[in-house]
Amino acid sequence: LAIAAFLWFYRRKRIRYEGQATATFLIAYGLLRFVIEIWRDDDRGGYWLSTSQWISLPLIVLGIGLIIHGRKYIKNASESA
Repeated sequence: LAIAAFLWFYRRKRIRYEGQATATFLIAYGLLRFVIEIWRDDDRGGYWLSTSQWISLPLIVLGIGLIIHGRKYIKNASESA
């Protein structure tokens, strides 16, 4: 809920391309979930990370990929105009 409130009240007017809010949400949620799972110190999960932390990593990577793609799209659109 805190991430959604941040995106709605703070980032809403600063969005430059479609998908930027989604990318920001994915990164923020992934990072927040990763940190929360460190504090929980749960026995569940395998190897060094819990299941939620393993799920968080692709979310963060996907969010970063969406931001990179969006910035390239903005750059290409401004060059062709």
